[in-house]
Amino acid sequence: MTDERRVLVLANQTLCGDRLVEVVTERVAAGPHAFHVVVPATPVREQEGPPGTGDDDVLTAPVRAYALAQQRLDRAVEQIRAAGASASGEVGDADPLVAAELALEHFPADEVLVLTLPQRFSRWLRGGLPSRVGRASGLPVQHVVEEAVIG
Repeated sequence: MTDERRVLVLANQTLCGDRLVEVVTERVAAGPHAFHVVVPATPVREQEGPPGTGDDDVLTAPVRAYALAQQRLDRAVEQIRAAGASASGEVGDADPLVAAELALEHFPADEVLVLTLPQRFSRWLRGGLPSRVGRASGLPVQHVVEEAVIG
């Protein structure tokens, strides 16, 4: 039997920043960890045309949202493994709470790590996602804010 700590990571745009690797590195220094990353396939707003033309604020199609989530997931899993931890992951439901609940059905975790944008930008925080995940899962939730997100 292993003493490996199992952590479900729920993140999307924040996977492009540095905080995930920082947290993983800290955790690995304390002992063995296995991370499972869930990236909701959430449609994002994109600029398609000049402001005021009616084409300037549209949601991405589900296929594009899934592709963006998969790219972020692949990069995150690679970074976690490079930091010395085991890592797996999946693209989840567009609703981050549903995505976390479904992932926990096959990845029994000891805790959930929720990475968000800063309060002023985060729909997840406005919706109380970290506390909702904690209530739904019964697990401890660590909330990490990623200040610098590129893509």
